[in-house]
Parts: sequence; C-alpha cells; structure tokens
Amino acid sequence: MDRARSITDGLQTNVARNVAALMARGELDQMQLAALSLVAQKAISNVVNGRNGCRIDILAAIAYALGVAPSLLLMPPEMLPTGIRNLD
Repeated sequence: MDRARSITDGLQTNVARNVAALMARGELDQMQLAALSLVAQKAISNVVNGRNGCRIDILAAIAYALGVAPSLLLMPPEMLPTGIRNLD
C-alpha cells in the first residue's frame, strides 16, 4: 500500500469513528443525521462504515449538523480537544 493510500485510509477511519461517536453522544440515528445535515442516509451509512471516502461538502454538512468543525472529524481520537476527546 502506498503512503497516500495509507493516509487516506487513516483519515477515513477517523471520520467514521468520530461521526459514529458523535451520533451516539447526540442519540442520533442515521436517518436523523441525514435529515439534520441534508445528506442522503446512504451517504451517512457509507461514512459511518468507512466506505467510499467522503466528499468535502458531505463532511462539512455532517460536521455542522453534529455541532463540530469539519476538521475535528478528521482527527485521531487521541488528538481531539479535551471537551470532545472521550467520544466513545
């Protein structure tokens, strides 16, 4: 696996974990997040399950619906700010 692919896979994993954790914290299911973010439920499912990458506009819509900056979704859990670090 080349370096770029490894980085991309890591970011995709971070996004999936952080979105799932924020959904759990807010007691949101995929349909509710889809309605709040105006993103299709299938796209939410792909993000949460780490499939098919994620376009930047979808990442931003999901982040804002969850009340965080899009950049926070990309961060590894151990690098998150203290106030949201313990998402799991």
